[in-house]
Formats: sequence, C-alpha cells, structure tokens
Amino acid sequence: MRTLGLLQVLLASLVLAAATSVVLVSGVRSTPADRATNAVTRSLHLPAPTGPASVGTRSLMLVDHSHVDPFDPRHGPRRLMIQVWYPAAPRGPRAAYLAQGVARVLAAEHRLPAATFARVRTNAYENARPLEHPGGYPAVVFSPGYGVPHALYTTLLEDLASHGFVVIALDHTYETEAVQFPGGELVRRSLPAAPGRQASPASYRLLLRIIGQRVADVRFLRRRLPMVDRRVGRIIDRGRVGVFGHSLGGLTAAAALEADRTLGVGVDLDGSIFGPGVGRPLGRPFMIMTEHGDGTMLRFWPKLREARLLVRIAGTRHLNFSDWNVLVPWLHKTRVSLPVVGTINGARALRIERAYLDAFFSRHLAGASAPLLDSPSPFPEVQLRR
Repeated sequence: MRTLGLLQVLLASLVLAAATSVVLVSGVRSTPADRATNAVTRSLHLPAPTGPASVGTRSLMLVDHSHVDPFDPRHGPRRLMIQVWYPAAPRGPRAAYLAQGVARVLAAEHRLPAATFARVRTNAYENARPLEHPGGYPAVVFSPGYGVPHALYTTLLEDLASHGFVVIALDHTYETEAVQFPGGELVRRSLPAAPGRQASPASYRLLLRIIGQRVADVRFLRRRLPMVDRRVGRIIDRGRVGVFGHSLGGLTAAAALEADRTLGVGVDLDGSIFGPGVGRPLGRPFMIMTEHGDGTMLRFWPKLREARLLVRIAGTRHLNFSDWNVLVPWLHKTRVSLPVVGTINGARALRIERAYLDAFFSRHLAGASAPLLDSPSPFPEVQLRR
C-alpha cells in the first residue's frame, strides 16, 4: 500500500510537469493560416550573462558502445548529444539557440512559423577559443526536465559558464521530444509523452527505467569527461564536477550523486525527489530551489548530511526554472497556448536563480566565499532554510 500511495504522488507530479512542458502544450498541427497569424515579428536576445567572462559553446556526440540503448527500436548503442559552455574569447559567430530540426519541431508544437526560434539570439560564441585557467575550471553537468530539450535552459547555462564553470548539458535520447545528431539526423521521442498518466505499477516500473537510464547517461558522461576535455581545449578540472537539473533532471542529479561519488555537489530545480536511487543519506552539498516544495523534497531534506540549502522563491511556477521566463513575454502577443509561469516577473526570477546557482557552485565546487549563502536573502521573494 505504501508503494502505491507513493506512486500516485510521484506520477501526479510527473504528469503535471509533462503537461506544462514546452513540447506538450499543443498537439495540434499548425496550418499556414495559423502560422501567418502567429508570426513573431521581433527577435529575442537572451539576457546577458552576469559573470565577467565571455562564453563559448560547442556540441558533441557521445556513443556508449558498451551499452545497448533500451529505448532504441533498432537496439543500437546509446547515443547522446551534449552541449558545452565555457569561458572563451569573444570572437566568431553567435551560436544558434536550437538545432534547426529541433527548432522546427518546437515551432510546430506551438503553431508558430518554422523560423520562430531562429529569432532567438544567444550570448555564446560558437566553437570559440577557450580561455586558459591554471588548474582548469570546475565542471557542472545539467539534466533537463522530462521531454524538454536542454537548450530551453540556455539563460542559466550561459550564466554559469560566465562565472568560470564548464557547463555540460545533455539530452536524454528517445525521451527528449527531438534530438538532432551530426549530419542532420533527427531522433524523435519514442517514450510516452506523460509516462505517469496512468497511476499503475507498470507506469511506476517504466518511470524507474527512465530514471535509471538518465543516471546512466550522467555517469557515462562523467567517464567520458577526459575526451570531452580534449575536445574543448583541456580546460576542465576533472576532480571538481557537480550536477544539477530541472524537474525530473533534479531527481536525476540527486540519484546520480548517490550512485557516483566522483560527483561532488548537486542542485535540484523544482523536481520531486523519490525512488530507490535516493534512499540513503547524502554526504555532499545539495541545494533545492522551488516555490513551496512538495512532500518528496521534505522527506529528502533530513537525508542531507552536508551543506544544504532550500531556496523558496515566491511567485514562481514549475517552468519559471527555465527559459520560459523570457520566452513567454516574448511570445505573449501571438495566439498560441503558452506554458504557465508564475506571477513573479520573469527577469526577476531569472536574476534570483542565477545568483543562487552561481553562489552555491562557487562555494562548494570552486572554493569561493559566496556570502549570498550566509546572510538573509537580499531578495524579498526568497525564503531560505539551511
């Protein structure tokens, strides 16, 4: 009975996250008339990072030949696309916000013209030369929410890189709505859009398989870090690696910390924390950012045995912990159904999230002082628990 009761809570939270996610807002195919009416006439430049360094980025494919992908209909090896952001010389073209194929899929889901997301301007320079740093930069791995492409968190990921981190985000293939591989191959989601919609033991087993594969993806990336480091210019301090994520990615971060002791610190952005992978006490620093939190977070809290921080941000909703902070205001004059965000001003929410992410990783991964973590919050919307 206890397992089924917990199952209902877990699946309800996952259904809520999926129902409000970027890729699931509209399942109706757009018509030419729809696209003309919903045309976006101005570009969006993502908010500039707050750190002192300019940011470079490049995308890489990783293949795990030792692991058959359990979700690949062809039973091939597990393939992952990752994107790396790092401190860099400010030269070259700005990177695209989304791969072309992924951008078209997201535009179609929202009844927008195919070129809509090409109007989003990032701050990172594509394939820019990295800035050298004695001993290398600490690295942070990012896992996105269920079904959501990692690029929908660029405002947070660019900012961390500007403060002296190498940030590595991955898409979980066959779960993410669309992943574009080299050569233009587009792999669409094969897993259910909302695997928790049916509160049943079968749904719970599928959910555990998905979480298990996510953790395996993070651990594989951790093992391949030497190769990633070579590809980006040998700038990573491989002894200082953290992990964070949003929604199901937040749970992935907590479970990966328990599974891999080479990961030193973690952050959960508004994700329920449950399942057998997070059952033991956790002896590494961990931060949770949310509006109110839920029962799974409160049950996880006493298991945190090292530095811990709960950051409650009033007025946020689930997708305020993503680029929808800035995308919703940009698209509000179109006729499309947009994801639900909170009453807090999106730019304000982004400022708070960036500040606490940088402070937490700076102290517990980079060894900086980060006084923001010690004092009462300067943000009236924030309540802290330590």
